Amino acid sequence: MKTFFVVPICFLLSFLLVSQNSRAQNPDFSGEWNINIQKTDFGGLPHSAVAYKIKIVQADGVVDLIRFLSDTSASRTPSEEKLNLNGAVTKTLLKDRTKTASIKLMDGNASLIETADYERSDPGKPNYKVTDVFSLSADKSVMTMVRTFLVGDEQNTVTAYYDRSKP
Repeated sequence: MKTFFVVPICFLLSFLLVSQNSRAQNPDFSGEWNINIQKTDFGGLPHSAVAYKIKIVQADGVVDLIRFLSDTSASRTPSEEKLNLNGAVTKTLLKDRTKTASIKLMDGNASLIETADYERSDPGKPNYKVTDVFSLSADKSVMTMVRTFLVGDEQNTVTAYYDRSKP
């Protein structure tokens, strides 16, 4: 009779532990993130190499990224894209280039990685690739984004730190 109750209880405890562990391994990057200029290493690149603010909505296997760019001219608007976490590729036509991008979880689902290839419409300008790796601090108050630019054989890296906005 004791075995009859012990087996379901063990099964339930195992399920709860797996569910809790799964949630811990799938961090939610949702929120508004403001760049911390003092901590960010721009690697010799201009501050405009990364967004000064990022808004992320992560739900149901989709990541909605809204990047507010450093350029303050009226012609620049925030860039927004919805990417599926399953790594599906999206193609976006921009003003002077085409962006082919995908996003997925990596490092045991602890980080997000977005890869984007940019093909310029002007053959005189080189195509380039950008890889962003997002990770959260243990207390989820700081998001780190390591952005790597690859233009031909030249590679540059920016390590940007973003503080979560207070609601």
